[in-house]
Amino acid sequence: NPERYALTCKVMFKDADLDMDGLLSIYEFISYQDSALKHTAVAGTLKIASESDIEVMCKGVKKQNMHVFASLDKDKSGKLNWPQVWGHLKE
Repeated sequence: NPERYALTCKVMFKDADLDMDGLLSIYEFISYQDSALKHTAVAGTLKIASESDIEVMCKGVKKQNMHVFASLDKDKSGKLNWPQVWGHLKE
């Protein structure tokens, strides 16, 4: 359901926006992804052998997310607004 997906993404954006300024900094963007990955691993839904494997995976995801953030931050402001993020997610 497209409406449910859009709503879920918007809620996740708001959850990631720690300072509630309506924008995601690189720190907020990466921290949210990192905590979601660690939560998934701890919950047991991600099959990883050890805690060190989780850390290695998080480093790789962090590097990838830094590239995604940079590609979305076309105005080089260091912040992403909802339309920038949604434009990426809805594709």
